Amino acid sequence: DSITFDVVTDSTIYIDYQGSTVSVINPLADLGVEIAVSGADVTVVSTATIKDINYVLSGTTSEGFFKIYSDLRFNLLMNGLNITNNDGPAINIQSNKKARVNLVAGTINILTDGETYAASSEDQSAAFFSEGDLVFIGSGSLTVNGFGDDQNGIRSDDEVEVNEGTITIASAVKDGIHGKNGFRMNGGEVTINSQGDVIDGSEGHIVINNGPLVVNSTADDVKAMKCDSTIT
Repeated sequence: DSITFDVVTDSTIYIDYQGSTVSVINPLADLGVEIAVSGADVTVVSTATIKDINYVLSGTTSEGFFKIYSDLRFNLLMNGLNITNNDGPAINIQSNKKARVNLVAGTINILTDGETYAASSEDQSAAFFSEGDLVFIGSGSLTVNGFGDDQNGIRSDDEVEVNEGTITIASAVKDGIHGKNGFRMNGGEVTINSQGDVIDGSEGHIVINNGPLVVNSTADDVKAMKCDSTIT
């Protein structure tokens, strides 16, 4: 009867934090990407049939967050981002699809959570939390200040993989990096300070192919590396 084609010329969305407000450029608003902004709290709901949408995050806020629900894998580009959320994760990925995190070259990125998280029916147990795979690329830097009571610095309910970049977990009350299905490091530089286990591969493996990797346990009776499978 008829055929309609949606031609996507730009699959990059720009989100810039400006203190208590946020500037958003969303060319995919009519294709299934809804972005709600309240103060500096940003919630993305993507039902778009487009893989690898780019979300470019930049700017600074002392009371905000970035939260996303996505039906397909996507990319987060941290381009000079500094988010503090006093009552929850700074980054909260409520999608079990792979998120590729690009630490843009030459940029410094900082994520900080609060000591007490607001009640939620969703899992959100880290300053940088994801339900799906987290894959870090890019030559920029990321510092995570984990202050949340009994919360992790970086956590994925799937796997955490570091390929590039300088990642520093300056503090974590629980695990520094927790990958429920494992942790893999192929490159980059990682430094972790935590009161819990420094790297917890949980039900999966830990594979270190390249470094440097510096782990600092700051409490008694915790592990530098721990998993229920193999450590290579």
